[in-house]
Amino acid sequence: MIRSKYTISVRDSDELILFNTLRGTLSRFNCNISDQIEETLQFGNGTSNIVDFLKKEGHLISDYTEEEILLNNIREDARNSEQFDLLILPTEECNFRCKYCYESFQLSKMSDEVQLRFIDFFEQNIQNYKSVSVGWFGGEPLEALSVIQSLSEKMIKICKMRKVPYVANITTNGYNLDYDTFQLLRKLKIFNYQITLDGLKAQHDNQRVLLNGSEGSFDKIISNIKDIRYLCKSSTFKFSIRTNLTIDIIEVIDDYLDFLKDLIGDDSRFGVFWRLAGDWGNIQNKSIVKRFCTLEDYWSTLIKSSQMGLINQTLRYLIRPGGFICNAAKANFFVIAPDGEVRVCTCHMQEDINKMGVLKDKEVFIKNKVKSKIWSQPVDKEKCDNCVTKPICLGLSCPYYHNVENMENCAYDLKYINDVIKCLSKSEATCKYINEI
Repeated sequence: MIRSKYTISVRDSDELILFNTLRGTLSRFNCNISDQIEETLQFGNGTSNIVDFLKKEGHLISDYTEEEILLNNIREDARNSEQFDLLILPTEECNFRCKYCYESFQLSKMSDEVQLRFIDFFEQNIQNYKSVSVGWFGGEPLEALSVIQSLSEKMIKICKMRKVPYVANITTNGYNLDYDTFQLLRKLKIFNYQITLDGLKAQHDNQRVLLNGSEGSFDKIISNIKDIRYLCKSSTFKFSIRTNLTIDIIEVIDDYLDFLKDLIGDDSRFGVFWRLAGDWGNIQNKSIVKRFCTLEDYWSTLIKSSQMGLINQTLRYLIRPGGFICNAAKANFFVIAPDGEVRVCTCHMQEDINKMGVLKDKEVFIKNKVKSKIWSQPVDKEKCDNCVTKPICLGLSCPYYHNVENMENCAYDLKYINDVIKCLSKSEATCKYINEI
């Protein structure tokens, strides 16, 4: 038996942490058995129980051929998935004007005509897939709740007739997500939610400004979160609170973490997701750029939040085989704009390279194959081939920067994978704890 070339081993105090990027297995071992595990991993022999466990988790393998086969499978799944993956923008309008936002808010609510064209597209293409995943995005999608309801009901009906599993998620600023709206969305099979909370009231209201500018959004969002947490007893949904870190938030981070811990407690349905605020283009308020913080601030926050038991379910989901492959690189992923235009990227919305086709009355969908190839072309670099995190991204974490701008743009979580593993290993929700084998 030999050690997998995709196994990362990290020591945290006296305990050993093992993570296999090809299989996505993450385990933390009690200090009493950590030395035995490490020795078995190094020499390929040990007690049968330990060897069997390490084989099962993918840390010990017979030869490297089996790993190349698995890697190719991940690559093929990304290119030819059997899941119909749709990101629908019911509107590009938004009731916020966040200071770091890159969107242009050009298109209003999707018309009835475009909705009919989309359903034609959906019905004609669903036969090629075994499951459907729909994401609702914007703008602010809940500004066009009627479109979400209408399209969801039609898609769910079609999937039921075809016996195809259907699931949905939504990215929303949370302002319109009152309990009644939440209950309606759950009936529409929307079970995963991401809302953004940027610090305590002063920081949040400063960064995430309402369109009318007359009041803050913090209090209403917090009220919505509390209603959902305490009134809904179901465990069938997941709720991720994203924070876009800036210097202003870092300055009050300890108080903010205490606030989040009190807000969501040990409720496993709720988790946190930390990102660095950044310039994704088209920023209208240039002053915010001076308030962007550093990777050191990010790691400090990640460590502190994990020590407090705040679950980072979204990051754990991303740190898995294929988890950091950008949706734009996937052959089965389509962004449907409110005017019926079909795109692949959610950031560079207005660029011509992003426009793949359009929904039409009879032809339904015309795809630009030349542009599509640019988005799905993997990075062909020796650096990627020798990287232990290759199974997570396959060099496709951002095809726009790699293939259009010709720039390296590795996800910062992968550059500091050892620190990420340490943080994720502190919670039983994201890691196996092994006391004995």
